[in-house]
Amino acid sequence: MFSIHMNGQDKTNQIEDWKLWDKENTLMVTADFPSGKTFTQPLDFCEIKPKKRKSNLDFYLRKMGYINQ
Repeated sequence: MFSIHMNGQDKTNQIEDWKLWDKENTLMVTADFPSGKTFTQPLDFCEIKPKKRKSNLDFYLRKMGYINQ
């Protein structure tokens, strides 16, 4: 489980599903909402935190240089 903030707003409870993907060497986040709408923006404008420590996402983000810890 993750908490997801987009443009500084907590969207965790509003998002039905989400994905992380690469577009021209920029990591993008696409969020799917129950209404059928989707919203996509660069990961640089998002904050995704695992509610459990040491997730695969942490590893991936660290490997890509987005987090240093």
